[in-house]
Amino acid sequence: MQDTPEAKPSIRGRRAVYRLSGELLPGEAARRVRDALAYSAEQGARELLADLSAVTLTRVPGVVSRAEYIREWQEAARKNVRLALVVAPEVMDSGNFGNIFAHNIRFDAQIFTSLIEAHLWLAARAKSDSLSA
Repeated sequence: MQDTPEAKPSIRGRRAVYRLSGELLPGEAARRVRDALAYSAEQGARELLADLSAVTLTRVPGVVSRAEYIREWQEAARKNVRLALVVAPEVMDSGNFGNIFAHNIRFDAQIFTSLIEAHLWLAARAKSDSLSA
C-alpha cells in the first residue's frame, strides 16, 4: 500500500489542517484522524479540517466500524476540537449515518465530500461560537 508519510496537522490559530492521500485500510485512516484530533487538542486547536479526499480505502467500512471510529474521534477530541472530515464520494454513506451518529452522541463533527463545504461549515460554526461568547 502506498500512502503519504504520516505527519502531524499544521496549526494556525484555532484551526488545524491534516491531509492524507494514498491507499489505506479503513482502520488505519481512522487511526490517523484520531491521532490528528488528539494532537490538535493537545496544541489547543479548536477545529480540525481533515482532508482525506485523496485517500483510497481498501474497502468501505460498515456501519459498526463507522460508529466505532466516530466514538474514538470524539474521545480524542476531548470535547474541545470540532471535526470537519472530507472524504471521497465513494466513501460517503448514502444514508448519512456518520453525520447522524456524530450528532446523536453530541460530537461536533461533520463529514463532507467537498473541501469548500467543509471550510464553509467550520467558518459558520466559528461565527456562531463568537456570537454566543
